Amino acid sequence: MEYKNITFLLTKIGIALSSENRLDNLFDLIVDEIIEFAHCDACSLFIRHDHPAQLVFQTLL
Repeated sequence: MEYKNITFLLTKIGIALSSENRLDNLFDLIVDEIIEFAHCDACSLFIRHDHPAQLVFQTLL
């Protein structure tokens, strides 16, 4: 993937981080962009919680 495309994808995620009000929508966008960036069939997103220390599954596409 070209540098220009990577920059565009990261900028799109950055804009969503500052403007998206619903976490589910944000998580879906991030997963969609990772799938495109990595040229893969699926992606999972986990969020780390501190108390108790664990990874919590958020979304899968």
